[in-house]
Amino acid sequence: GGLSLGVYIATTCRDVGYPWTDATPLGPARLDAARAALAAVPAARRGGFGVAAIADDWPVAMCAWWPTAPERVAVPPLPDVPTLILSGREDARTPTQVARTIAERAPTSTLVVVPGQGHSVITDGRRCVKRALRAHAAGRPVPPCPSSPKPPTAAPLPPASATALGRTPRQRAQRVAELSVEDALRTLVLRFAQSFSLESLFDDGPQRTVRVAGLRSGSAALGTQGVRLTRYGYVPGTSVTALMQDQKVVSVRVSGRGLRAGTYRVRNPIASSEELKTVLGFDEGITIELSARTRKAIERVARG
Repeated sequence: GGLSLGVYIATTCRDVGYPWTDATPLGPARLDAARAALAAVPAARRGGFGVAAIADDWPVAMCAWWPTAPERVAVPPLPDVPTLILSGREDARTPTQVARTIAERAPTSTLVVVPGQGHSVITDGRRCVKRALRAHAAGRPVPPCPSSPKPPTAAPLPPASATALGRTPRQRAQRVAELSVEDALRTLVLRFAQSFSLESLFDDGPQRTVRVAGLRSGSAALGTQGVRLTRYGYVPGTSVTALMQDQKVVSVRVSGRGLRAGTYRVRNPIASSEELKTVLGFDEGITIELSARTRKAIERVARG
């Protein structure tokens, strides 16, 4: 009900310019053309991404198999009607640069740029967006969004060693357990959201296992039995094994250099939505998205 993938794919592959023609064979030949065109772009303009990372990503790789080439037609003048254009300043899919170009071509348009916001501006629920929509609908001047009060929360850097995590082997082991659980869950949540965000628009969420590798060793998995860490290595020279379901506190087995090996008790971040936000450190925009779609699916899969 919210998105037609067929229409989206057809539109993307028809309207976006790609470096091939109808005569270019489908698949590998078109991908080669995309890689060659990207290689000619200065690295600074690619934002730090390599040629292969861009060319092999969606939708470039998807449209390489689309049966026709993009239609290169002139865009007619935009209608002279009051128009509200909303753009997230951090949106990489539909960037503000494109929104400004559209605003220049719409004679009576108002562009509202939302600081600290990525894609899906309307569904994110920011107050300034709601104010802009109400003002535009009422024919009043549209107020701008205020500057973002703080930058998005970044995931903490991993410790270089366990020695800085406590004065005693027991303290260090307790902290290793806590940090490893948080890192595993943070990675699983983001992997889950990345893989299944589109699918979650159409159903109640996939019933499948999601696996990620530990930063240094081992793995973590999200499945019908809960969240399982298997010799998960986040801090150098350590490993953590645990099974987390819906209990508020979980038992975690810890081993490694400079630690007191054994079982330790750790707060479970998937026990509530508030824990997902505060313990894992997601900013407000990601948390809203999780609570609306992904978190429910994660909780259902993790708790069976």
